[in-house]
Amino acid sequence: MTPDERDPLEARLIAAFREDIPDDGFSARVAAALPPAAARRDWTLPLVAVGALAGCAIATFLVPVGPALLEGLRDLAASRTLTPAAIGLLAAAGALAATGAVVAADS
Repeated sequence: MTPDERDPLEARLIAAFREDIPDDGFSARVAAALPPAAARRDWTLPLVAVGALAGCAIATFLVPVGPALLEGLRDLAASRTLTPAAIGLLAAAGALAATGAVVAADS
């Protein structure tokens, strides 16, 4: 619960009874003796990159045999958007675009 979500009565009670407890620098000494926090690894970028590559691989293997991406480009240029090659090309392009967006946002 954040302080903004507290009941107004609870907030007034906490404010009325809040007082500092003298500790003669104990808290500062304990905080200084603690080891530095371990760096957390962000797995977003690697997971999205692997997912995008898997999506591209799946899209490549599900389209018809042959130069499927070029065939998809030709189909899209001729306004034939529901062919398997065009759908595969759009899926691969979407996966790569999503990866680029995540990389751009993460940088």
